[in-house]
Amino acid sequence: MGMGSSATVRSLLVVAMKSSIFVMLVLFAPCLVSAQQRSPEPLPQPKLEINLASKAELETLPGIGPERAGWMIETRLSNGAFHCIEELRAMPRLSDRQFNVLRPLIFVADADPRCRLESVRPTN
Repeated sequence: MGMGSSATVRSLLVVAMKSSIFVMLVLFAPCLVSAQQRSPEPLPQPKLEINLASKAELETLPGIGPERAGWMIETRLSNGAFHCIEELRAMPRLSDRQFNVLRPLIFVADADPRCRLESVRPTN
């Protein structure tokens, strides 16, 4: 083998390496791009204990503004702690849909298992 043949072998090896890199890019690039385009899963929002939450914390809940947060604080102060989240159904103008949005975001520690919709405190 002369000098020309080793240069040919080297150039063939370079072409083969570039081809393999090209093939790898063609095969795996879509996976890399789609992995980068995927939005990360939203982190679960921690549940809010409605008997301990401040007015500002309650206002972070969807559909709970200053008026409803104030109602919750006043109800807690005048009637004592909520026994279960279902007691929020006594909140003026709170629809079932709005309550169902809140349900996975709130809790009452040591909730009374006997607490049901029919035992909800009357509104004042």
